[in-house]
Amino acid sequence: MSFDSKTNTIRFKDDGDILSGSGSFFLKLLRDVGGASNAPKGVAADWTTVATWLGCEERELTQDDYQKFGLVFRSYVARGVAPSVALEESFNEFARMARSEAWPVIPVPQELVPVLKRLIANDHDIQQKRANDALEFATALKSLNSPPSRSAAPVQAPESAYPIVRLNWIPLVASITMLLMALADSWPYGFYQLLRIVVAGTAAYIVVQTANRRQCWPWIMGGLALLFNPILPISFTRKDWQPIDFGVAVIFLIALIQELRRRL
Repeated sequence: MSFDSKTNTIRFKDDGDILSGSGSFFLKLLRDVGGASNAPKGVAADWTTVATWLGCEERELTQDDYQKFGLVFRSYVARGVAPSVALEESFNEFARMARSEAWPVIPVPQELVPVLKRLIANDHDIQQKRANDALEFATALKSLNSPPSRSAAPVQAPESAYPIVRLNWIPLVASITMLLMALADSWPYGFYQLLRIVVAGTAAYIVVQTANRRQCWPWIMGGLALLFNPILPISFTRKDWQPIDFGVAVIFLIALIQELRRRL
């Protein structure tokens, strides 16, 4: 693939090069708009992020810059994680093509993912996709709990007793595993996005299940659900997240041990 920044023309050999060339075009467009003195604040911030990553703050874009950014754009699309609901079918098809045609892809830098999203989707659609992902995960968690048998006679408990609710251990184990995996720095951005959904969903599930217990778990898990919520994400650096991820894994492990003891 070759991109001519003067004529905005792309020469390509295959479908993967179409995406790479499109990324090169988006880079030039972002430079022209985001680098202008009257650029919108968000676009200017996106261009600063990309320019810092490319190291071109003090120079003009080169052909190597276009190819480098084009490869990242193609790798981002090849993951199949769409930034909006409307693009899900297209992203799934590109991911299938990337696997079948063995496109050359690289890990997508985490700081570029929000920029790449905004290049092809607006903020409203991005937020809607996050909300849909959170809802789908919450629905999946709910389905893990088998409904009580309708034929079973209700057991009368003393009025002072709180109902015994058994937690499903699968979300806890999944969250602990992903939190420990997140201590490594080699994961793509999509993993951390999924981590937010899994941990926030698990914490919200425990809040609902333990709301009637005379314990501190609803408060602790409510705070964790807010910390990891994927809809209005709280941003930290990767180094700051690592001790947080480990601490939350320990909290989930304590909750799991207590639940296992309760079943014995």
